[in-house]
Amino acid sequence: MIQLKLNIEKPRILESGIVIPAIQLAISAKRKMAKHPKRALILSYLGAGAGVLAVAVHINQFEIRLP
Repeated sequence: MIQLKLNIEKPRILESGIVIPAIQLAISAKRKMAKHPKRALILSYLGAGAGVLAVAVHINQFEIRLP
C-alpha cells in the first residue's frame, strides 16, 4: 500500500470539501480498455470541478442490498 505524507496544505484542501471521484473502468465489447470513453470520463470529472481523481479503486465492491 502506498502511503502519502501530508504536508500542511493537503489537510486544508481535504477539509475544504474537495471532491474525489473514483474513475470507472471503461471497456469495449471485446473486453479491452476503451481509451476514448475513459478519457471522456476523466475530462468530465475534471470539468465538473473534481479536485483529485481516485484511480484503481473498486467502486463496485459493495453488494446492493434491499432495506
